[in-house]
Amino acid sequence: MKPNMFSVSRIARLVAVTLVLSVLIVTAVAAGWQTSIVVDNGNNEMGWYNSLAMVNSYPAIAYSDWLEGDLRYVRAMDAGGSAWGTPIIVESDGGGQWPSLVVVNGFPAIGYWGFDNMDLRYVRATDANGNSWGTPVTLDSIGMVGSHVSMAIVNGHPAISYCDLENGDLKYIRATDANGSTWGAPLTIDSAGGVGVYTTLAVVNGKPAIGYMDYINEDLKYVRATDTDGSAWGTPVVVDSDGSVGGDASMVVVEGYPAIGYYDDTNDDLKYVRATDVSGSAWGTPLTLDSEGEAGRELSMAVINNFPTIAYYDSTNGDLKYVQATAVDGSAWGSPIVLHGGLGWVGYAPSLAQLANGLPGISYRGSTSGLRYIYFDGVPEISVLGNSIEILSGDVTPSAGDFTDFSEVSLGQVLTQTFAVSNVGEANLSVDDISLVGDSAADFEIGGIVLPAIIAPNATATFQVTFTPSALGDRTATVVINNNDSDENPYEFAIQGTGINAAPNADAGGDQYVIFGEVVTLDGSGSSDPDGNTPLSYNWVQTGGPIVSLDDADPVNPTFTAPDSYAVLTFSLTVTDSLGLADPTPDEVVVIVHWRTYLPLMMR
Repeated sequence: MKPNMFSVSRIARLVAVTLVLSVLIVTAVAAGWQTSIVVDNGNNEMGWYNSLAMVNSYPAIAYSDWLEGDLRYVRAMDAGGSAWGTPIIVESDGGGQWPSLVVVNGFPAIGYWGFDNMDLRYVRATDANGNSWGTPVTLDSIGMVGSHVSMAIVNGHPAISYCDLENGDLKYIRATDANGSTWGAPLTIDSAGGVGVYTTLAVVNGKPAIGYMDYINEDLKYVRATDTDGSAWGTPVVVDSDGSVGGDASMVVVEGYPAIGYYDDTNDDLKYVRATDVSGSAWGTPLTLDSEGEAGRELSMAVINNFPTIAYYDSTNGDLKYVQATAVDGSAWGSPIVLHGGLGWVGYAPSLAQLANGLPGISYRGSTSGLRYIYFDGVPEISVLGNSIEILSGDVTPSAGDFTDFSEVSLGQVLTQTFAVSNVGEANLSVDDISLVGDSAADFEIGGIVLPAIIAPNATATFQVTFTPSALGDRTATVVINNNDSDENPYEFAIQGTGINAAPNADAGGDQYVIFGEVVTLDGSGSSDPDGNTPLSYNWVQTGGPIVSLDDADPVNPTFTAPDSYAVLTFSLTVTDSLGLADPTPDEVVVIVHWRTYLPLMMR
């Protein structure tokens, strides 16, 4: 039987389940989570107690081999934990229960309960990776002490909170040097009858603090030191006393305030509570995070990517579960997800840590499969921006502000807008195709990107949409981006533009002064169309003076022969673009006919 005098009833229930039902291991299916890895299954009793921490940038686990009574250590061979090295026996036949793994002055170290002699022990590696280990040191051996271990670095030195089972006391001890080679005298922090189980140690506002359960009164309690070393302590505070609460407590600092995840044994619920001040003098109202079955036993809390997060065991269904807050202070939480399910102790004793990439990893016991590990490799998350403004998937209201409304574009002209596809997730985003659908899709064109495209986390790719209206009026389409975002595929948004046609501009040339009988050439070459809708059609009409015969073999530059007498001739030019739109304001030119040549005369 697992040597935990405060968990006998829960163990009995779990054993009954496994005796009746065969074990069924189910691979993790939650998006972004990798398949659970068997780290050590030298026998079926590996990992009853385990502690996960980052050691020299790679995840590492200290754990117990309950069958052989060994304390073991293993470190991953990569930053995510997809492959693991050979387990090392740190201490044999010593029990190695309740290990707490922490990096101490650059080398991994473990505080633990030596079950063989019922004492508190500490051991530190002799290298940064934990390939070799020093000799274990006994820190407290007076009575049955050293269970429910939690170790942290306090003012530069390792320190441990733990339980004195024999006297029912909460105790604390701190090393007198940075490596933990020598230690101070143990301190009794709370001895108010049956306290000190499920201890969890953290530095809160510069001073060590401990969350723990008073198992006689069945309360969750908290106490904080009055100095930075923990040589003197304040008065314990009851955080929650509603029923039998405080089991499996796990404390972290959330947005500067201490917070505790814990088990409500009365209601079989997972709960969370956060202090209302930085020191933990007062606490808020506890939140129930999971009330489905017996949820919340054997939990571990950490801050993952700035959000409080809890890995825990669902003993009703035999599942490893995970829940993360949706608010950085833990005032709101997402829905729990099952990471590894099955019958038996799948997911028992989880230990949660943030990996080097900011994503979570969890070590836990997998029933007959021994010590296991699972990690989140991330999911892609697509975001599309136009003009640096996010365009939501499903947006059906184009706007000029985000470039989805191309506004007015003359027929024959083009307007190109650039859009950015960003990956704000943790895994590669694959953009397989970008297409256009809708009544006027042919008036728009996708370009500026090579597909398929792979966009790394926190990276951006751009593509362009070109609008070339083929008709007057509103032209609409929908951009469809096929990608591997699990909940935004395809990513769609509406675009629109308006086709217009601006009138051409007639230019009949400068006024002329000619002599009798001269061949006169009119000049309409200065006419133009702002849309480029050419060629233009030219229509010259004489509007004044003696009638002359225009030779319009060249409509841009028609000719005529000037009369043999004095005359003032006027001509009007109207031009029409290739789409049939005429200039509404024809241009006029004046030709003065005289018997001799004078200096140019400005006529208008």
